[in-house]
Amino acid sequence: MKNIFFSIILTFLTLNIAFSQEGWDIQLIFLNDHVLPAEPIFRYYKMENNSNIPLPKLTYSHYSIDGTICGPLVTASVDPDWGSVSKSRPTFPQSRPTFPKQVYLPVGYKDEYMGAINIECLFNWPEFKYGEHTFCYHFKEGPKVCANFYLKQPTGIEAEAYKIILDNAYEEYEDELNRRIKHLRFYDVLDCKFPDILRNYPSSIYTAWIYYSKIFDPTNMKVEEAIGRLKRNVYTDIELHAPEPDPDKWDIYNGRIMKGRRTISSAPEVALWRKEKSELILRYHPDFPFANKLKVQIALCNISLGREEEGISQLQNLIKQAKSEPENPHQPIKKEAEWAEKFLQLWEKGSSL
Repeated sequence: MKNIFFSIILTFLTLNIAFSQEGWDIQLIFLNDHVLPAEPIFRYYKMENNSNIPLPKLTYSHYSIDGTICGPLVTASVDPDWGSVSKSRPTFPQSRPTFPKQVYLPVGYKDEYMGAINIECLFNWPEFKYGEHTFCYHFKEGPKVCANFYLKQPTGIEAEAYKIILDNAYEEYEDELNRRIKHLRFYDVLDCKFPDILRNYPSSIYTAWIYYSKIFDPTNMKVEEAIGRLKRNVYTDIELHAPEPDPDKWDIYNGRIMKGRRTISSAPEVALWRKEKSELILRYHPDFPFANKLKVQIALCNISLGREEEGISQLQNLIKQAKSEPENPHQPIKKEAEWAEKFLQLWEKGSSL
């Protein structure tokens, strides 16, 4: 995964919908804009009212990839991209048009979201061509904002790991007309179980994402809650179903009998597992999109394991990094650094009582 997060795609969209004033500022950025098939494709979206007046609310309509609509379509308005997908164009019931009351959002209003497009777009990765693709976020009111991502062909160990994934990608069944149907089992490798990949390809980006799916984002917790859990020695879960296989267990996954997952059943062991897997991801993929979340996780796990001085130092280093380096849109750090700073303030205050 070397040097793959280098292309910044910012789309600023100015909408002169009301009063001909400066309008919405919309950004759409892919955190990992060069991806392998079955790798989750994370994007960051922000819509902000930077004008000096309230602006009419923009309402989500649908997504599209290369002009083909994907995801739920919630509007019957005509879209210029329909031409390329006329065969799949839905029909809409005839009904009397309604005119809902226009909602205005205040100056400074901001809406932001981060998530993977794979499931939202039902991303059929085995059939996508390698190369550049355009993803667009459409609004009912007409405009859209777009960004590009590049689907790379796996090489080296990634090609070997990908072959395992591709071999397990489809399930086949017969429908009521006795036709053989192929169904894609998963849209990305998050929360998948590929023990051969975990065992044989620890440096694969696929391994990184499989492990990451079991490492929660600590900055989604309130700082007070995290401190309270650390003080009670229950920072992490007391049980974790790890993706690695357990030689003494059997399970059925995607219709196949395979070794069951390993169950970790104590908070210290869970903390140690998450710390070690976070370190493994960063060792092989320092440019991982959520590297700074993993750094916070490692620090908190160290504190929970009795290595308070090391964990505190790691959080301090993260804060210094955020203040000394420019923001990298492919590897967010601002939220993580602000969370870490508040944590250290409250932790020090609690320790001095």
